[in-house]
Amino acid sequence: MFDLNGNYSNYRTHLANAKRPAIPYLGIITKDLFSLEENPTTTSKQLINLYKLRLVYGHIRDIKYFQQVPFEFSGTPMSESHKRKLQEGPGLDREELYQLSLKVEPKATAK
Repeated sequence: MFDLNGNYSNYRTHLANAKRPAIPYLGIITKDLFSLEENPTTTSKQLINLYKLRLVYGHIRDIKYFQQVPFEFSGTPMSESHKRKLQEGPGLDREELYQLSLKVEPKATAK
């Protein structure tokens, strides 16, 4: 699917036909946006390059399109437990977290 021929045309076709929710490959979107950035923001007559802005908007619209439908995960009791723990936080204050981090990765001593 990630064949370089035709500027990833196979991938782009699959993505255009994909049902949501889906996660687009951000590496290709980033590549596209970087190549758009190479184009001038203004025209030779110092007018705003609307073509470039429309192309940038198209990528932003595509990203937002795939963000509109959340993924639904069927949870198991264990995954629900983990989700609650993540939502509630670790229950430790900053100093306790700092001390735990020092146990895992002690500070290097100066030479």
